[in-house]
Amino acid sequence: VVTLSPEAATIARQKKVVCDLKFKDSNVVVEYDGATHGDAEARTTDSRRRDALRAEGYNVATLTNAQLQSPTEFQAIIVPASRKAGKRTRYLSECDMRAIGRSQIARYHARGF
Repeated sequence: VVTLSPEAATIARQKKVVCDLKFKDSNVVVEYDGATHGDAEARTTDSRRRDALRAEGYNVATLTNAQLQSPTEFQAIIVPASRKAGKRTRYLSECDMRAIGRSQIARYHARGF
């Protein structure tokens, strides 16, 4: 949970933001836009939240459901975010990704969160 400054609260129209994923001891956040984020109102709310977090100095990446389902795209979002957060991480090869599977890739990256 991020408590917003008055300026950022004005942007978000709320005083606190519950981040989908916030790297511990860093200003890096990954927001997940799943299937429920398809209507105009949800997109507007998501945009306000991201803008408020950026106003607070957070580095915000967005992960969509399609990116979550693709190991290559998932890594393209998560690995740079991990590095910005100062976490040790590495890209997995295509062979490693097939051997491990999607759910284990998610757990692999989650270890440092």
